[in-house]
Amino acid sequence: MLSCLFLWSCETAHTAAFRYHKVSSGDTLSEISQKYKVRLRDLRRWNNLKSNRILVGQKILIYTRKKNLEKSVATKLGLKKKGDFLKLNSSAAIVIDQKTNKVLFEKNADVALPIASLTKLMTALLVIENELNLGKTIKITHQEANLERYNYSRLKVGSKFTRAQLLHLALMSSENRAAFALGRTFPGGLKAFVDAMNVKSKILSMWSTKFTEPTGLNSGNISSARDLAKLLDAASRIPLIEKFSTSKMSRVKVFNKTHRFRNSNLLIRSGNWDISVSKTGFIRPSGKCLAMITRIKGNPYIIVTLDANKSLDRTKDAKRIFTWLASEKVAFLSLQSHYLGLIAKPVHESLRKSKTIFGPS
Repeated sequence: MLSCLFLWSCETAHTAAFRYHKVSSGDTLSEISQKYKVRLRDLRRWNNLKSNRILVGQKILIYTRKKNLEKSVATKLGLKKKGDFLKLNSSAAIVIDQKTNKVLFEKNADVALPIASLTKLMTALLVIENELNLGKTIKITHQEANLERYNYSRLKVGSKFTRAQLLHLALMSSENRAAFALGRTFPGGLKAFVDAMNVKSKILSMWSTKFTEPTGLNSGNISSARDLAKLLDAASRIPLIEKFSTSKMSRVKVFNKTHRFRNSNLLIRSGNWDISVSKTGFIRPSGKCLAMITRIKGNPYIIVTLDANKSLDRTKDAKRIFTWLASEKVAFLSLQSHYLGLIAKPVHESLRKSKTIFGPS
């Protein structure tokens, strides 16, 4: 094992930590590499393995680089210091009654922040609204394999999928190669697609929003919680986005192997929520993000949270909001708005001058 260490440069050794994985029944070397996000060939090299064959009980040496964690943009701006009565971990959030278009809660809702894979809602919206052929076969190329971060994917270069399959994987499992391929194959190419994303954002009155590419991997994709509520409202009017973004799991054949893809939102996978649209997002500059529409006591609510510290914090924030919305106090406010004869406008119009009607932000 010591010989493995000397294969590393001095610089790498100083920035790496190691651990062991004890092989259990059913484990494969490929699954172990995916779990710890290391390359398969590195696992073989570190453990002096000539093949992928491993034995139950065997200890697999794994090196991981020590992380110099980058702080999120919202954290750098000090947004987490602003408290709220729901005690959310997220730095920014908004909650809207979709039926009455009333903002029930907001926290730093107008600050433009990186939005990571929430970008894919706009990607899907454009593909469907432009009536592109969903049955068309698209080949994954080296362009998809050379994205700027988090580049692991089971969609291998040379594999082929229909546009509908790529749309499904982008929305459900947040597959970056799928989203990029959708943008690349747009009429006019990637630049035309990004231009269309920015034009559509202005049509939806998303004035704090800018897109640079279709996946969300680039931190230049920015928006505010209020703007994202407008995007969610528009996406909710397209049945295919509702269907694909809330499906729990799908089996997809890549070359000769069938892979199981699941929804990136734990709340979808749990099956305990009535969610009509869902999208999660994460890159370090954005923190953990969530955009969804859920029905509580039959009423639809738009929920956007940005920059939670961890996936668990993001889920806890959603549950706090859910519990609060289910309370009688909120139900009374929504009912009161309805009986006062408030005329519902499209969310993208009413949010221009929206005000919080309950609780401090």
